Amino acid sequence: MTITEYKQHIKNDTLRIGLDDKTETIINRINEVDNFLNMACCCSNWQEFTQELEEWGVTGCAKIEFDDEELDVNRLDKFILTVNGWHKTNQED
Repeated sequence: MTITEYKQHIKNDTLRIGLDDKTETIINRINEVDNFLNMACCCSNWQEFTQELEEWGVTGCAKIEFDDEELDVNRLDKFILTVNGWHKTNQED
C-alpha cells in the first residue's frame, strides 16, 4: 500500500470521519516532522519506531506518549509499514 493509498483509506473510513483520535494525531505528526518520517522509513513496525526514538530520549509527540493505551497499535503498524523505504523530498509536487 502506498502512502497515497493509505491516506485515501483513512479518508474513506466512515467510522472515523470527523474524528481526530490519538492514533490519527500521531500519524499526522509523523507526516509533518521530517525527522519522524525519516525514522519511520527505516522501521518495520510501531515498536521498532518507538524504540529508535526512545534511544534519543523521545517518548512521545503531539503531547501523546508512545505507550498511551488509547493508541491503536495495529493501525500504527500499518502506517509504519506504508512508509517503510519511502523518503520525503523537499521537492513540491
